[in-house]
Amino acid sequence: RESNLETIPDQVEELDNIILELDNIREDDIRGIAHRLHPSIVRVGAGVGLRSLRNFYDSLIPVELVVNEAATQLEPAGTSVIPDDVRLGVYRIAELALGNVAKHAEATVCTLGWIYDEAEETLIMSVTDDGKGFDADEILQTGLGMVNIGDYADAMDASLEITSQPGMGTKLKLSI
Repeated sequence: RESNLETIPDQVEELDNIILELDNIREDDIRGIAHRLHPSIVRVGAGVGLRSLRNFYDSLIPVELVVNEAATQLEPAGTSVIPDDVRLGVYRIAELALGNVAKHAEATVCTLGWIYDEAEETLIMSVTDDGKGFDADEILQTGLGMVNIGDYADAMDASLEITSQPGMGTKLKLSI
């Protein structure tokens, strides 16, 4: 812009608009994508990460977050006894599942659960919707999001149950 200011005076305003738009893309889009690629919020805790996902997806579909007291006690005041890889894996699976609900389910409501079962010493993250559902045998083998969800669960050595039927909604349950 500066080197050609005298030769293109009639295009300066357009260049200024382009510069402003590029700055906005960098700040709004690229920064947001970078934070979502490696969400620093999961360093604080899995519960905080799930809350941020609920806030993000709540603008697309109503998401109710259900967290029990035992899960909250695992992450007091910005600390967590939950390993980093588990926090990130739970976040990624919830993100993919909520994305699927928003894109495909045609649901009216979704519930995101984060529970610690003290008796079983098991963390449970669940995503349930009242959407159109799907044929689980077909989608679980071919859908890239579902394959990625399975890969994250395997990496955490967690058990994963996905139940769905056409017209009956979907439930994902991750047990760690």
